[in-house]
Formats: sequence, structure tokens, C-alpha cells
Amino acid sequence: MIALDTNVVVRLLVNDHPSQHKLAYEVVAAGPVFVTLAVLMETESVLRKAYGFSKLEILGALRGLVGLEQLTVDDGRGLKLVLTAFESGVDFADAVHLVQAGPAGQFATFDLALVRKTADLKDIVAVLNLNENTH
Repeated sequence: MIALDTNVVVRLLVNDHPSQHKLAYEVVAAGPVFVTLAVLMETESVLRKAYGFSKLEILGALRGLVGLEQLTVDDGRGLKLVLTAFESGVDFADAVHLVQAGPAGQFATFDLALVRKTADLKDIVAVLNLNENTH
């Protein structure tokens, strides 16, 4: 099994460098390949910031990628939760942080927007609003 770096995933998804896209495609097609949530988090950032992808384009690209039979994600259940949270308005990186914090039971933050955006997400760790505890 081969783990993919962000630059390989991005080349595969955007095809902006044909020879690198071909090599990335060949590695993935030969499979099996492995991708971490951290690589997907960085991929989302690159697609959004460097390539101007919209949220819908990012969701489509990532869902297409992780739907490949020969690709394994280090936390498949977690990725589904991340994509659900991202689709509902949570920042992708915040969604990854929340999912990975699950075993802790609570996630402490001062980020009021994150508190609001996660109020209805029941399958992810409880978000503790530290603003309510400051004096």
C-alpha cells in the first residue's frame, strides 16, 4: 500500500500539470493507496485557497476521490462525519479537529461561530463554549 501526499491528491483532482496528473493517476489506479485525514484537510485548503474551488466543488472532488475502490482513508467513519459537518457549514479543518477529538468527549473553544454551527451535529464530539465560563 502507498500513502499519498497532498500534492499527489491535488494533481489527481485538478489535472493542472498533465505529466504529474498521469503519474498520480497511475499510482492510484495500481492501488491500493492510503490517504490520511490530515492530507484531506490540507487538500481542502489548497483547493479552496489556491484553485478557488467552491464548497460544492470540494465536496464533489473529495467524495469522488474517497469513493475509489483502491483508496483507503485512515478513518472512513470519521471522514463521513467531517464531510457532513463541512457540508452543513463547519470549516473543514474544524470538522477534522472535532472528529479526531471524539474520544475526549468534549472540545473546548472560544470560537462562537463553531459553537453555533455544531449545535445540531449530534454525531460529533460535544463543543464546550468557553465564552460562557469567562468572567
